[in-house]
Amino acid sequence: MLSGDVSRCEITHDLAYTDQLTGLRNHRFLLERLQEEVEKAHRYNHFVSCMLVEVDEVKAMNIEWGTASMDDLLVEIALAMRHQSRNYDILARYDGATFAAVLPHAGLKDAVSYANKIQEEIAGSPFSDPPTHARLRFGIVACRNSSAQGADQVLGAAMRALLRANSHRTKLIIAHDLSEKLEARR
Repeated sequence: MLSGDVSRCEITHDLAYTDQLTGLRNHRFLLERLQEEVEKAHRYNHFVSCMLVEVDEVKAMNIEWGTASMDDLLVEIALAMRHQSRNYDILARYDGATFAAVLPHAGLKDAVSYANKIQEEIAGSPFSDPPTHARLRFGIVACRNSSAQGADQVLGAAMRALLRANSHRTKLIIAHDLSEKLEARR
């Protein structure tokens, strides 16, 4: 294979795993890497956290701002996530106005701290000004060892936490440690 062919293959592969708007990885990449990290957490007995982030009241904002401005907000969130992340964290645009982060070697306390930093950064952005106040909701799950069977279980638990955050009037972050259930069963 020629070196030019390798470059084209790498570029094509990279584009298949990248969200065009935000430059973050996409849902497919997220699932593959989350599975790897859950397996590593099990093998080496360390924490891994998964966080879903969603813009609160997206439909109202889309009507008020229009699609172009909403796209700007999504890019701003992606930048805030990158700014607060470590080199080995896995960031992805999950779907629409929902983002995900996989945080290897991060327990629940670290993941909640990470979420607060993102929220603070967005609060300091132009999108925080009324009447277009952008708030984020977070669903966070941490696991360690065999407390999670795979990526689907971790992502499902993070989605349930996000749904609880979306239905709660005042709480913006709902976090859960799957390891606690495992310890309680023993």
